Amino acid sequence: MAAAGFAYAMARLHARLAARRSEAEWQQLEASLDFAHALELAGRGASARSTRQLTRESGVHEVEAVLRQVAAADLAEIAGWLPPRWRELALWLGQLPYLRAREAAAEDGAAPDWLEPGGEAWVGAGADAAGEWRAEWARRCRKAGGAGAISAVLAPLLARFLGASSGDRPAGAVPTGWAGLERYFLKAFRTGQGGPAGVFAFLGLLVLDNERLRGVLVGHAVFAGGA
Repeated sequence: MAAAGFAYAMARLHARLAARRSEAEWQQLEASLDFAHALELAGRGASARSTRQLTRESGVHEVEAVLRQVAAADLAEIAGWLPPRWRELALWLGQLPYLRAREAAAEDGAAPDWLEPGGEAWVGAGADAAGEWRAEWARRCRKAGGAGAISAVLAPLLARFLGASSGDRPAGAVPTGWAGLERYFLKAFRTGQGGPAGVFAFLGLLVLDNERLRGVLVGHAVFAGGA
């Protein structure tokens, strides 16, 4: 029954998987000479929509804001393909890339210009944003029912943003580095049997790809003096 409910989403995600940037393309992008060159490379092929709002004059905050908005829109679209009881769980992943900045903002009393809710309204903004996120994640897992295995599938991603937790451990060694994380989520996607584990593995890839692209473009924007 679960697989049947996820069939449409998996069909769409297989098409998206085929359009993902290859490792060779990532390496070419990361070796780009400057911001303008990086933006040109990032705007090629299926990834063009991620950067079409950016120009050579875009500064750091604009790059951050645009790419985070793109990630939130992608996540919301995919969540809309899922059975209703899984949508809230999927949307909550959109908050992960914001946690560290929210905690820093709570300590400093000032938030960066790009810090906006990721996909939906934030339930809190205190110094323990990670703890608040985990509590809400657990609540949504219970509401979805049978979602405990999803935390295990997403364990490397959760560890990256939240720190290690004995309750979220995948089978085998936890992968590290972009290549290891990509291999892990690709395998989880392909062995997810068309159900929620496969979909959430793809969402893990989505979050990582957006983080990697932001890292490249923001780094170049800083050196270009666009901050």
